[in-house]
Amino acid sequence: MNLDLERLIALQNLDSKIQQSKSQLSAIPTQREGIEARFNEFSANYNEARTRLEAAKAEHRSLSRNLEEVQSHHEKYKKDLMKVRNDKEYTVCLREIDSTKKEASLLETQILQLMEEIEKLEAEVDKYAPQIAERRQIADRELAECDKESAELQKIVDEQTLERNTLLANVSKPLMARYERVARLRGGVALAETKDGACAACRMKIRPQMLSEIRRGEQIIDCENCSRILYYIPPTESAVASSE
Repeated sequence: MNLDLERLIALQNLDSKIQQSKSQLSAIPTQREGIEARFNEFSANYNEARTRLEAAKAEHRSLSRNLEEVQSHHEKYKKDLMKVRNDKEYTVCLREIDSTKKEASLLETQILQLMEEIEKLEAEVDKYAPQIAERRQIADRELAECDKESAELQKIVDEQTLERNTLLANVSKPLMARYERVARLRGGVALAETKDGACAACRMKIRPQMLSEIRRGEQIIDCENCSRILYYIPPTESAVASSE
């Protein structure tokens, strides 16, 4: 077989491997996103309960501060009651004492309700926490495997690219330009094997004279239909024997 043709066949096989490796490499970010998405979906209830718990605790702190202020005012009005000089001041103090007492009672009720809610939410968070920790460990292991696979694939791509560059050093520029032009037009496949008297890529039958030249492998011959460079691989002895 023509040496240039052998090199092109080797180049196409190598390009196919590189494309496969790059395709696997490009799929890893999507795999990582899927792992995180599954973990986030599982932990949604936990995150919601934790958010509600934090909000309830914040509201509890706010209400407690308000209660302290109201109770302080209540005590002040009680003291002021002992200092009144007339009926009007006495009436005002009694009204404020009654108002702050009612407000304090309402706040105490709200705080008790919040404390019950906080207790329930803490129990819910505690229930999910061990499962979340376990799922996080599983997700982290899967992510680590993705990173390992990514590093291995990148190493393979680098090695294959280096091999390709070495191979290109022995392919003439016009022939390489021809190979790349056809590859761009034909989905990355610039060469096609001849099988059963036809181009294996487009299935176009090949004229007997051209087929004979392709089998000799002395020239670079294009398919008249799809323009791919044609080559012929003689069947092995075992393949010939099995067909007889």
